Formats: sequence, C-alpha cells, structure tokens
Amino acid sequence: MPSSNGTPLLRALVVNAVREQAETDIAALRDVPFEVTAVCATCAEAVEALAEGECDLVVVGDSLRDVSMKECIHTLKQLPGGKELPVVAVTGQDDRDAVLDAIGAGCSGYVLRPYSQETLEEHLKKALNLSGFIAAEQEQL
Repeated sequence: MPSSNGTPLLRALVVNAVREQAETDIAALRDVPFEVTAVCATCAEAVEALAEGECDLVVVGDSLRDVSMKECIHTLKQLPGGKELPVVAVTGQDDRDAVLDAIGAGCSGYVLRPYSQETLEEHLKKALNLSGFIAAEQEQL
C-alpha cells in the first residue's frame, strides 16, 4: 500500500499477546506511517509471518504467549536476515536488567509504555538507521 505521496510504506510486524497494547502499537505505527503486515501473539507466529513475507521492522512487546521478550528478540535476530532486521522493544519494564537483556538479545530500540508518538517515532527512526548501518557494514565484509 503506498503512502499519500505515492511512496511505498515501510512494513511492520507487531508481536504482543495483549490486544489493547497491540492495538495502540498498530495505531501509532500507522501514524508514522507503516503498513502493519501482521500481528502475532507468539514468537513462533512471528517467525512464521517473517518467513511468509518481507518486513522492515518488528515491534515486540513484553507479553507473549510462548517465550519472554528477550528470547523472542534473540530468536528473530538469529533468522536469515535477522541481523539487519530492526527489532524495537515496547514494554512497561523500566528496570536496568530488562533494558540490558533486550539490548543483549539484539533489540535496536527500547520504548517504555505509555509512550508518546514522538518518542516512538524517534526510536523507530534510530532503529531503521542502525539497520542501514549494519547492512552497509555487512556488504563491506
């Protein structure tokens, strides 16, 4: 689906088992604008969705039905192309260990709930820029 200026929208996948949180994330992503290609309640569903179609960014919440947010981020980053895929954690966990765990697992951004649209957009832009840098670095190797 193209944006209002005719350029293709970036595609996002939302991974969160809490419907209200997922709906908030979807609305915020559409305002950026992103096309939300799938919403998954489990990491296994996210892996399947990524195998079925292209995605430019993944937003992972801390409420999944099968694994922890940290485990999901790690799993997604291990997939083919996963190193370049920006994964942003959107969570209510504001303790230092949770942040370090998510970063250690490979997340490109960490957003605390409740968040403002501006905060989310800032983290998404940084995650996409970091992804571009990693891809360019991989090409040089």
